[in-house]
Amino acid sequence: ELFIRGHRGVELTGAGRALERHARQILQAADGFAAQAETCRAQVTGSLWLALSVSTELFDIAGFVRRLERDFPGINLRLSRDESAQILKALSRAEVDLGIVYGAPVDPRIHVDPLTQAELVIAMPRRWISRLGDSWPADGAAPWINTGEDCPFQLLSQRLFAEHRIEPTQFLRADDDRSRRQLVAGGFGLSLLERSEADHPDIAILDTEPLACPVSLVLPLHRRHEPAVKAARRIILSS
Repeated sequence: ELFIRGHRGVELTGAGRALERHARQILQAADGFAAQAETCRAQVTGSLWLALSVSTELFDIAGFVRRLERDFPGINLRLSRDESAQILKALSRAEVDLGIVYGAPVDPRIHVDPLTQAELVIAMPRRWISRLGDSWPADGAAPWINTGEDCPFQLLSQRLFAEHRIEPTQFLRADDDRSRRQLVAGGFGLSLLERSEADHPDIAILDTEPLACPVSLVLPLHRRHEPAVKAARRIILSS
């Protein structure tokens, strides 16, 4: 028994008085632990380069930046946008620190954290509906806008062609998503686009089952315990 209630209110018993000193020491140590943790967090410093290939609907850039500035103000962040294959090459050359890419690369030098799934749709110029309808053109005569050879979209395109047993005409190749979106909207051909990228008044989505494509956080395996990289990774995975 530590407390007794008397006429003067609650008082410590002898056992309570004996333990009071230890209790105060424990509370002071807890306060010191919290203060030191806050100091250590503020001391995470350095530069961090995050490269993105996914749409803003799949990764909240503003939310990430807001949390990084709040929790780790000593980190100097740089953001850039590139295609997934180019980001992986930049990681291997130590030109960027982390990347958010389409696909789930298999490389023993790269650490991969799955984030979400993107929906890929077949997009075509809206003006073509009167000529082709809104279903997949079985004859494959409509020109196709390819992605880069290393892009995960290209592998999905090849599976799509094999499934429908067609060989679409390759009209041209555009490595970046925004160029392909503009080309589809301009009437130059069909292409695989992430669903939000296909939201355009001059683009129609064909009536086919969307293709799933993983979205991943990637970073060099040997750098995953570096303080700045670790801090950014923690924020991204908790979002």
